[in-house]
This record gives sequence, C-alpha cells and structure tokens, in this order.
Amino acid sequence: LEFLAQNVHLVAMTRMRLCRALALAVLLPVSSSFKVIGVGFPKTGLANLEKALELLQFKVYRMGHGIHHGGKAFHGARHGHASKEDQHRGHLEDLQKWLAIINSESYDQLDAFADRLVDQGFDAILDVPLDYTRIALRLIERYPDAKVVLTEHIGKEEWFEQYRIHMKDLQVESARFTAHAASPRVLAMRKIDEAIAAKKELPLVPRESDADRFIAAYDKHSADVKAAAKSGQLLVMPEAGWQPLCTFLNREEPLTAYPTLNTAAYEAAHLRFQQSYNHKFYFFVVVILGGFLLSVVHWAWNKHRSAAKVCDEKSTV
Repeated sequence: LEFLAQNVHLVAMTRMRLCRALALAVLLPVSSSFKVIGVGFPKTGLANLEKALELLQFKVYRMGHGIHHGGKAFHGARHGHASKEDQHRGHLEDLQKWLAIINSESYDQLDAFADRLVDQGFDAILDVPLDYTRIALRLIERYPDAKVVLTEHIGKEEWFEQYRIHMKDLQVESARFTAHAASPRVLAMRKIDEAIAAKKELPLVPRESDADRFIAAYDKHSADVKAAAKSGQLLVMPEAGWQPLCTFLNREEPLTAYPTLNTAAYEAAHLRFQQSYNHKFYFFVVVILGGFLLSVVHWAWNKHRSAAKVCDEKSTV
C-alpha cells in the first residue's frame, strides 16, 4: 500500500508539472518574428550595434561572428573571444546553409532558415549576408513587424578604406599558402563573401581604384532599403548612440556607455601582423629551399668532378 501510495503521488506531481508547463506555454507570448533586422554593410558599426542590442536584452544572430548551436549564441568567434571548440561546433553548418541560400534563385531556403532562427529564440539578426540587398529586402518583407536598423558610416571614403582592409585581412587569413592553415570556418566565410561579391559583380578584395564602384553599391543598398521599409519601420544610424536606438526600439537607455569596439583598428593590426609573419615565413622557406638546392648542386658538382678525375686517370694509364 505504501508503494502504491508513492506511485500515485508521483503520477499526480508529474501531471501537475505538465499542466503547469502547458499553461505557461499558452499564456506566455512566443516570438514568431525578428524584432530587429540590421541591414548595414560591414564596417558601419555592426559590432557595436550587436553589443548594444545584447545590452538591451535582445538575442542576436550575427553570422560569421559567433556560434549558434541549439539556440545558444557564442559571440566574437572571429576575433578570438570564443574557444576553438565553440567556434567550430555547429557554426560551420550554418555557414554552408547561408552559402546555399545566397546561390539559390528562390526564397524557400531563406524563409525556412530564418523561421528556424526565430523558433530558436533569436529576435535580432544583422551583418553578412544582409549586405546582399536581395536577402535584406526579403527579411523585411517576411517580418513586417520587425524594426529595421540601417547603420551607415559617417564618411563613405573612410568606410571604403576600412572595408578594403577588412577584406584584405580575410584574403590573407584564408590564403592557400600561408604560415597558418585557415580553419574550415574562415574558408566557409570566404566562400560566402565570394558568392556575395559575384552577385554584386564586384571583386572580393577591392583595390583603391575600385572605390567608386563599391561606394555606388553601398549607396544603392541604402536607397533600396529606405524604399522598402514602411513609415516608422526604419532607423538610419550614421552615428552610434543610445538615444536614437532606444527611442526607436522603445527601450530604456542603459547606464553604461554605448559600445565602441573599434574592430577596424583590430583588423588593421591583425592584417599587419599576418603580413609580417607570412613574409618571415616565406623568407625562411626560401632560405631552406635555397640552401637545399645549393647543397644538391654542390654534391652533384663534386660527384661530376670525381667522375671526371677518374676518367682522366684511366686515360693516362
């Protein structure tokens, strides 16, 4: 009887917990849309915006800069703020899906993947590949209640120079012949950037002479986004700050200062380090190969002289 009473009590407690969970699932609001869509180009303050949205309690999906595994985001992967294990786990699959989405002519894969992110709890999304206007406009159309944030650099020429360094850094990091082999994640990111560049009919890594073409693409993207957004749906942010963002999102301003991560300075320093390291590596390889070749030539020359000497001695006998 005591055993039976314990089982009845256990069943009753289990049913009570199930009913409570069901009631919470029904009563609590479930997000079925992104609340914020960031559609700015890279190097327009997206890292600062990501951190700002996190401080405002948004759950941000930023492709290429964090790991999104089981609905959990690990941010800052590209800049070394997450462990190598976290950088690899699950994120590579996302990058491969994004590549397929970019190359697809239909929106089916994009719609399904975006809905999955929303189901995982992400309520904000920004950065690549939303610099591909077709994807940005589709997300704006699919989630009409989302607030759209268009970050812009205060100077287009300065933006282009920072973007050029950004892409050069990726090119050096993902090179086939380098001192450090590129990770699968970096190689996948390069494929995505190559696919987007091909869609825009622009080179992957701009030269200084490409400034006008890239600035024209930057301007057209901004114009298309402004034309697509509904009245009151769009915030253009040429300068970072809590006041315009919090007013737009109807959130209280945090007591902390608006984030200023300055990733442009990091990437410029990282590029110089990579180039310097690779130059030393190439010099070392040339010296080793040169020394080896000289040794082979010296050995062959001595062998030839020895054989010639033997022949001379035989001819004089």
